[in-house]
Amino acid sequence: MKRAVAVVLAVMVLLLCGCSNKVEEAQMLFDAGDYQGAIEVADSALDEDADADLIAEAKEIKANAIYELQMEAYNNGEWEESLIYHRKMLNEGQNEHFFKMSQKLSCLAQAEQYFSKMQSYIDSNRWDDIIYVYEQISDLSLKESFYYQSNDWLNIRMDEIVAQTAPIADNAKKNKLYNKFVVSAENGNASVAVEAAEEIHNGWPGSDEDIEAQERLPELIEQVEAEEAEAAARAEEEREAREQRLKDTIRVRRVWTSNPDSAGGVELYINFTNMSDKTIKYVRFGVKLYNAVGDVVECKYDNALFGVYYCKDTGPYEKGEGLSGTSWYWGDFYNWDIDHAELVSVEIEYMDGTETEIDGDDIDIIQY
Repeated sequence: MKRAVAVVLAVMVLLLCGCSNKVEEAQMLFDAGDYQGAIEVADSALDEDADADLIAEAKEIKANAIYELQMEAYNNGEWEESLIYHRKMLNEGQNEHFFKMSQKLSCLAQAEQYFSKMQSYIDSNRWDDIIYVYEQISDLSLKESFYYQSNDWLNIRMDEIVAQTAPIADNAKKNKLYNKFVVSAENGNASVAVEAAEEIHNGWPGSDEDIEAQERLPELIEQVEAEEAEAAARAEEEREAREQRLKDTIRVRRVWTSNPDSAGGVELYINFTNMSDKTIKYVRFGVKLYNAVGDVVECKYDNALFGVYYCKDTGPYEKGEGLSGTSWYWGDFYNWDIDHAELVSVEIEYMDGTETEIDGDDIDIIQY
């Protein structure tokens, strides 16, 4: 029994010694700048059954080595390679310090990527791409990771990138607006050109682009005013034509009610004339009943739909025909408070099978 225990203890000592030796070897490789070798040896140490302190030490060496490789890639301008090492840190390195530093460096590498793209976009006048890239850089500079060890060189470099790209983006915004101004003016879109000129003047007063835009602005404003006047005249013509089309459909001369009889019943009268060239087959009027103060009233024998009473008449009515005077009434409505009726809709079916409906503000047009 004692012999077995001694054997187990001996094995444990050998394992611990082996793990300790690997951790020491990983540290030596790291100190010598062989970061990939340090990672491999640290991994082999982590595969063994060692105590917590040795495991923590191996993990720290590994995380530090990954970060150094990430830094090497960054310093060599290999931005994508630097981001790959960050992903390795996400998957394997759990040391809080190096993890946060790796996050920070990855943001900076992305900013460098965007900065490089921005410079390639300038010669080809890709203004939208430049503006987008600057927005991405700005977002990266505000990442929470940059609050970690905020006074180190990574923050300084990020600030440099933001400072270098800001005027480029600002110039891109100006050039984009100026291009919009020129193209719109050439294509006759005066209102768009005026809007662009005003934005240029507000953002970059005194610039060459602003001076040119302001010189052309009076002419463009005059063009806009002429276009607006033309549009208003055209809208008025369309309104008058539409109004005439409605008047040429039907004319409702009068809608009124009789005085209440002894039972409180009133009679509804509607006078109308067919103004169209088509023969009316059916006509259906929708009315609401009101008291003297303008409130809708309900009738004793209520058959209203949402407060509207519908009255239907059968034709035929040729052009110029209809109903006048009290020759036809549209029903009895029982409520002592009824003071008057108002027309809210007209539905017409013609002999040729076509239909038309008039409601809303159009009702006022056909009552003349």
